[in-house]
Amino acid sequence: MASIHKTRYMFLGDFHIPYHDPFALRAVLDIAKKRIKPDVVVLIGDVLDFYPLSNYDKDPSRAFSLDDEIVTARTVLDQIRAALPEPEIYYIIGNHEKRLLKFLRTRAPELHGLKELDLSNLLRLNEYRIHLVRDEYDMPSDYYRISPNFIAVHGHIVRKFSGATAAAMIQEYFTNGVSGHTHRLAFIAHTDRSGRTYGWVENGCICKLNPEYVKNPNWQQGFSFADFVKKRYSMHIVPVIDRVPILFDSSMECEG
Repeated sequence: MASIHKTRYMFLGDFHIPYHDPFALRAVLDIAKKRIKPDVVVLIGDVLDFYPLSNYDKDPSRAFSLDDEIVTARTVLDQIRAALPEPEIYYIIGNHEKRLLKFLRTRAPELHGLKELDLSNLLRLNEYRIHLVRDEYDMPSDYYRISPNFIAVHGHIVRKFSGATAAAMIQEYFTNGVSGHTHRLAFIAHTDRSGRTYGWVENGCICKLNPEYVKNPNWQQGFSFADFVKKRYSMHIVPVIDRVPILFDSSMECEG
């Protein structure tokens, strides 16, 4: 019997460096290295917060210089690559990375297009063998097509409850996929009138759960991974509870 080729993708996002949770991240990378063993990792945006470039009122207690944030991000990316030396790693941007693009476009147009300020160069992505996904205009993209019927996007829709955003994303794209942005975990399936069924995952976050701008947010730490075999895929959501990844697949039980 011929062997079946399987490709395993792992999806991580919404770190919001420097407001990421380093303990949760360390646990996620440990389980990824020892148990999940992805072939490809996709960072689905908001890896950095770019807090100094926010248009919102800023809390002085959260003050980090932009240089500090970028240096911290390089350290985290190095940590990811050190834990997972073999997989291809792709990086799509989120709305927080877009703060940098918007700032250069609207506040410093003279610097817009300067190669040294391109996100890939600021973060030294080549050193970590991380591919920044770009669109047809060679701009950093928030969208990555993995197969004809599956996409990874950061996302721009937020609904009130877990799963509601995933359902809205299906209506937006009419395909299968995974997105970040909401900091929530969910899987939603939808069957249209033609009988075709779509699935969508909200991917959780790896950021801290105690931001100063909202009390007790409806956020969940976590990530997901998917096994692709030809045109089909099997999706797995991994909640991170008290900084411990919980694998529900009985063939991949996490050691206590």
